[in-house]
Amino acid sequence: MDEDLPDDLTEMAQRAAWLHHHGDTVAARALQEELLESARRTLGENNRFTLLALTNFAEMIRGQGNLAEAKGMQEDALAKSRKLLGDDDQVTLAAIASLATIFAEYGDLPAAIRQYEIVLEISGRKGEEDTFTLRVLSSLAALQFEQGDTAAARQSLEKLLDGRRRLLGDEHPDTMDAVSGLAAFRFSQQAETAMRPQTTSLGWRRCALSSKMPWPRAREYLGMTMLTQFEP
Repeated sequence: MDEDLPDDLTEMAQRAAWLHHHGDTVAARALQEELLESARRTLGENNRFTLLALTNFAEMIRGQGNLAEAKGMQEDALAKSRKLLGDDDQVTLAAIASLATIFAEYGDLPAAIRQYEIVLEISGRKGEEDTFTLRVLSSLAALQFEQGDTAAARQSLEKLLDGRRRLLGDEHPDTMDAVSGLAAFRFSQQAETAMRPQTTSLGWRRCALSSKMPWPRAREYLGMTMLTQFEP
């Protein structure tokens, strides 16, 4: 973060992220709620750290299946972030991406895809490429594929591989996953063309690639991306 924060808030944020990462979602949510209230008292509602704490709390609620509550909270966080920080701040982008995850949970793939595209458009204008934007690109590819737009999914996968090579290097496990995933995607497209007279394409593609693609489902991946924004 860009500001000096009280040590207790930083420690609480890191502890909540650790609990979330290790699967103790009940304890993580309780600590995150305590952190949010402490941030509001100490820093005020209109503060960058407080807004990120709100975004993360909404993400934890979503992860526990409370979509309606999470959606309302995330929309509130996004509106406040846009007003206070602008569209291109990382906290705002995290809120947009989290809202996309919620849309995906609801099954509104076009809305989710559009939100991910907004994040990537803004990041592209800023010239930024980091693990956050690559994860957003990965989830965008997943939703494009799920929607049946294989041309767009392939383009996103190719961008993902190029980005991971630049950012992480050829030997990084994430890069190698992207290599194998793109190869699996290309193979599936060739096999689908050969099998098209015998089967419906979308159902076969899902079956063929369900265990091979390098992306997590959109509703699963984003929480830790935002939680790690707390690192000072």
